[in-house]
Amino acid sequence: MLSRSARPDLAGALSVALGIEVVAPTGTVILLPPGLLFVDGGIWQAYRAGAVTARYGARHPAPDWETTLEAGPGHPFVVIPAGVWLPAAEHRAGPLPAPVLAVPVQPEQASVLIGDPSGWPENADAALELLPRAMRRRLTLVPYGPASTRIHDLGERLARRSGGVVEVIAGVPDTDEHGRPVVSTIDEKGSRGWRPAGVRFAYRAASAPTLVASVGPQWWTVDPTWAIEVVRCGYWLRDVDNTDAAADARWVPAHPEHPLLYLGSFAMRHLHRLPALLDQATAMLAPEVVVAMRLVAARAPEPGEENTWAELTDRFGDLLTVVGARTLVVLPVPPAPASIATEAPPPGSPTNPAVGPESAAIMRPGPRAQGSGEVAPGTSALEDTPAGIPQLSDLVSPATIVQAHIPPSPPAPPDRQTSAVAVCGPAAVTWPVHDPLPNLVITAPLAPAPAAPPDHLTVVWSLTGRALPGSEVAFTADRRFRTLDVMTADPRWSQIVLLREVPPSEEPEGPPDSYVRDALWRLAEAMRRAPHHGS
Repeated sequence: MLSRSARPDLAGALSVALGIEVVAPTGTVILLPPGLLFVDGGIWQAYRAGAVTARYGARHPAPDWETTLEAGPGHPFVVIPAGVWLPAAEHRAGPLPAPVLAVPVQPEQASVLIGDPSGWPENADAALELLPRAMRRRLTLVPYGPASTRIHDLGERLARRSGGVVEVIAGVPDTDEHGRPVVSTIDEKGSRGWRPAGVRFAYRAASAPTLVASVGPQWWTVDPTWAIEVVRCGYWLRDVDNTDAAADARWVPAHPEHPLLYLGSFAMRHLHRLPALLDQATAMLAPEVVVAMRLVAARAPEPGEENTWAELTDRFGDLLTVVGARTLVVLPVPPAPASIATEAPPPGSPTNPAVGPESAAIMRPGPRAQGSGEVAPGTSALEDTPAGIPQLSDLVSPATIVQAHIPPSPPAPPDRQTSAVAVCGPAAVTWPVHDPLPNLVITAPLAPAPAAPPDHLTVVWSLTGRALPGSEVAFTADRRFRTLDVMTADPRWSQIVLLREVPPSEEPEGPPDSYVRDALWRLAEAMRRAPHHGS
């Protein structure tokens, strides 16, 4: 029947004349895809034998959720094709705006459109409680107007209260330059922000939001070790095996103006690799996304990381982190040094202040006792790490530090009595841990172990290492080493292990682990850049 035909003299008379049931609208009918008839400001009524026999909702054919849609008395909602609309200001009678009509109708659950171009409704939580419980336990929230990212907080709170599944559309329904449907964030001033790749997220009680629908894949690999995953704030750089705390990444709040790239604990442990990794990762994203992107770090910058963070913030702008009740704040980033030394000045010079009792494992031959293969007492095979990236010429062997064993040599004379000496053979490069874990403490063994594949690399930070003839390095057998980091599936080595010598309890610890880790990764990076790492 035509618009406004639900009258006794039209629909009623026709039902008498034809002897059938006639369903007619009380208001203006709008035809929407895919074949939905919506009555703007009215409902559908059924007539049989000239009398009203039934009253239906505003949609025909009615979706499954139509009967759960009636709100309580005095509700502030406006009925729309997709469900209901909660505007910030009272909606005056008249045609519904085009963006409201553009919200897709879902057959399985209703949508609640929140806000309007004038702002965000401050009574949103209380108003949602007026909806029937069955509807509150399964619905979709859609933002409309400024501050669109607040829709995530609203969805989280509603899911906690109702105990149901609340889905959230990550932006305002919009169209791109080609007229295709997209969603866009809207900032507090009403300006378009960015187009989230994650379009729809689901909230369940206290669980982190899960991605339901996205533009393109939900995650993809950057290289054999690293992957990008779509999350509500934008993107998350993680390891392929997903060993990071996923909830931390998925709870990072969305920013209305900038897509965010979250750097979790795994990325923080490999900070030295981030500039190159981000080159690869951002090459897979649209240029307009990369230009607006900001980085979110799982922790604050630490001493020794100034150069890396300076490079990243120069490229991506302010560095953010999450504090308190999931609030984004800007982290202070220490300025990078004005220049980087390429040669290590003599120890104790003003330009080479002491950083602790240890030194990085860039191994150069130390002085030896004349006419013997023993290391001269009081000498070390290790020198301080230059601040810049080491060159391959600084290294004795790419198979840096390795399996330890007791050499078959007579004990040292009484006047040179020390602990037993353990020798590192450069062919056995895994140390005695085949499945190393961060913070695992190991001790130099008393017997040799089988040689590991030559594509394994172990790099050690130590004070007590001594250079022996050839490319061997000796440690005392009682020394212990802590695993700082482990990388697998590197383009050049199948395993890289970073070890730090653990000083006795009476000795000072030295520089923080983050400083040591960064120095050792710079060493590994220099070896990676060498064209022939086996020579």
